[in-house]
Amino acid sequence: MNSKKRIVILCESYASIAYPLYRLTNESKDIQATIFIPTLKDLYHLFQIINEKVFRNELELIYYPEYSQRWTEGRRFKKLVYVLPDILGERRHLKKFYNRYFAGLENADIMFPSPGFSGAKIYFLRRLSQRNRLVFIDPGPPYMSRYSPRSINDIATLLIYKMVYGKDTQLGQFPQVNPWSKGFPLMPESFMKKSVGGVIDWSNRDEIMADFTWEKFRLFDTSNYKVIYFHQDLVDRDVPDRDTFSRELKSIFDVVRRHYPEKEIARKYHPGHELNKDVIEVGKELPVYIPAEMLYDKKVQIYLGISSNAIFSVRGGQAISLINLISFKSKELKKQQIEWMTKASRSAILFPSSLEELERMIIDISGKNL
Repeated sequence: MNSKKRIVILCESYASIAYPLYRLTNESKDIQATIFIPTLKDLYHLFQIINEKVFRNELELIYYPEYSQRWTEGRRFKKLVYVLPDILGERRHLKKFYNRYFAGLENADIMFPSPGFSGAKIYFLRRLSQRNRLVFIDPGPPYMSRYSPRSINDIATLLIYKMVYGKDTQLGQFPQVNPWSKGFPLMPESFMKKSVGGVIDWSNRDEIMADFTWEKFRLFDTSNYKVIYFHQDLVDRDVPDRDTFSRELKSIFDVVRRHYPEKEIARKYHPGHELNKDVIEVGKELPVYIPAEMLYDKKVQIYLGISSNAIFSVRGGQAISLINLISFKSKELKKQQIEWMTKASRSAILFPSSLEELERMIIDISGKNL
């Protein structure tokens, strides 16, 4: 890998797509750009399409396939049997990948959008920092923070993380207050202070992206649809049971279909969360790897979701959250999600509290667009 005038941008989630596209669009042509995508194959597939259709295959794309850990799936005794082989196996997997793609890299800017979630990312950044410059793409709050082990399982997980990704790896939680994600690998604050050579303030990304030309990246035609539904698999997590979830979604779409024929409705599943897809099968299924920003179209009238990020930045149509029409195990979780959506949204979101209210909203919106 030639490190002369090179940037490597780590893109680890659909939420972190905006900066790489913005940077690549505005980058000088004499800069060699690499997009590094750990574990998310759908995201890698998306960048393959973008690379071909927008950048004439001039980007270097590197995909890291996640190591399959058997100890996380096994029960009690099997967990113990698999732990040591998995630790040794993943360390070999990481080392082999690093030597193949990054061992010769020097004097490059390595940009990354978060200090946690991926242990492989932590391993690679630690090694890359020795001969390259790490640059943190600071997204602004909410931030991750350290999570203190609270059980034997937490302690065991932390020890495994340290043995695989580095001895100073910590457990993380996100966000800092009322976290909904806990126990993932996290870089220590000391590493961030010592090894990060630059920070890009991306906290005002909404202002920056306001003038960003998304059109060149809208490679997928959605002009035939008037309703797009962004689905989340909440089974075995947030909803009481699968049947209740499916029944409530069916009642919602019975209302929608009274005003829009099936051919004008599309649904898209969340990448990497494609289990229980059959809890709702209405309209045309869109490819899972396409991010919401590339589906927004002025002809789409309504964007539906429960608490998906996809309805936060709607352009041209009306975002409607179905969260109050879905039963949750925890009323407190539902309340937190609504507060979070209201705060994070960059466009107005409607929150119907009944099917009757949803229908009135649909009638009003469809009537305005006649």
